[in-house]
Amino acid sequence: MQYQGNDCLSQVLIEHTNSSSRRSDSSPEAIFDLQKRQTCPNDIHYNKWTTYYYSGTSSTGTTACGTHYNTEYMTAAISTELEKDIGGIWNACSRQIIVIDHDTGNTIQLAIEDSNATGDLGKYALDITPTAYEALGGSLSGNDPGQRMITWYLIDGVQVCF
Repeated sequence: MQYQGNDCLSQVLIEHTNSSSRRSDSSPEAIFDLQKRQTCPNDIHYNKWTTYYYSGTSSTGTTACGTHYNTEYMTAAISTELEKDIGGIWNACSRQIIVIDHDTGNTIQLAIEDSNATGDLGKYALDITPTAYEALGGSLSGNDPGQRMITWYLIDGVQVCF
C-alpha cells in the first residue's frame, strides 16, 4: 500500500488497529497514546525508507552516540545528511521515535543512537537494527528486498524537531 500526505499516519493507524494480527500495543487507546505523544506535528516523515544494518558506525561497534551497537536493541540510525542539518548527532542521540510500517501497519518505538549514509534513500531514511526490522514485518532472509516503506516521527520531550 502507498499513502501520501497526512492521510498516511491515520490510515496506517486505522489499519493497524483493525489488523487481524493484533499485537498487545494495537488497542485504540494505545494508538491514541502514540498520537498524543507526538511532539513535532509538522515533522511527520511520510513515505520514507528503512533498511537494517549489522554494525555500529565504528569498527569497535560503537555508535555515533557513543553507545555499543547491538543487533537485538530497538535502535535506529538517522542519515548523515539529517545529522548535518540538525547540527550534529548529539541533537538526535537517545531521541525516541515511532516507526510505522506501510505494508504491515506494525508500529514500533526506537531510540536514535547512530548515523549512517543512506545513499539514494533520502535524508529521512532510517537504518535500524535487524530486530527492529523484523518487528516491522521484514525478513532477514528469503525474498525480502531489505528495505521497507515507513512513516516516522519524534515523541516525548523533544527539544529540537526534525
